[in-house]
Amino acid sequence: MQFSDSDIIHYYDSTRSHYSYFWKLNEAHSLHYGYWDNSTKSFTDALLKINAVMADRVGIKDGMRVLDTGCGEGGSVAWLAAHFDMEVTGITLSKKQCETGNALLASKNLRGKIEVANYCKTHFPDNHFDVVWAIESVCHASDKRAYLKEMFRILKPGGRLVLADFFAKKELNGAEQKAMNSWSHAWAVPSFESAERFADAAKTVGFEEVNMEDISNHVVKSVKRLYRMFYIGLPGSLLYNILFPKTSTSGKRNVYSAYWQYNTFKKKLWKYQLVSLRK
Repeated sequence: MQFSDSDIIHYYDSTRSHYSYFWKLNEAHSLHYGYWDNSTKSFTDALLKINAVMADRVGIKDGMRVLDTGCGEGGSVAWLAAHFDMEVTGITLSKKQCETGNALLASKNLRGKIEVANYCKTHFPDNHFDVVWAIESVCHASDKRAYLKEMFRILKPGGRLVLADFFAKKELNGAEQKAMNSWSHAWAVPSFESAERFADAAKTVGFEEVNMEDISNHVVKSVKRLYRMFYIGLPGSLLYNILFPKTSTSGKRNVYSAYWQYNTFKKKLWKYQLVSLRK
């Protein structure tokens, strides 16, 4: 199943109220699973912690030029701008997310900007960025190789790509694939790529250093949190759909994604990977 840019935009714009209520969107400004370790004392801490983990992984430092691809409402852009003296840019398909993210940056007087753009086809010049960054956004790309090729183009020689995302088990049988599709399609994701195929695509594009680390243990609490939200949100969702029958398909399916992400995780059909690549 394929999803257009408009489908993805509609998913995020139409489900924002869900995430605002259940995922503390107005606190951390982040739409991802975060990173839990001994230093995280709350869910908001976990949402912010992944930024520090990723920045450390690729050695981000002052003076760098960084691009967040699929930045959502700018949580990571704001974090990077607050912690480093650098030029940081975020891109998202959603005009609403762009406006919300830029308002956030302005309210905190942070040096950063967010633009509307497709990360598979950007306007940036060759060899422009020191680091490209992505959290749970590359999964939306119908053609992961096209994404990797574009990132390779705009990265400087020696530049790094760092991302955290979901990766499926390499081989799935029919029932397993159906379960994964029930989850991914609810999120306007065509499919979750396997780590092996993603790594192969990165090497084919030209990346010389490819590191894939399974950090699933650091997102278990978020997986379970979202699963609990399924049981909390389901009665209200069913009632809302009855009262408002014209509710979008995205809105109707979103609550069930909370169940399927847990179901497939328990069956070990996917892993959460921290990926770093060097041009």
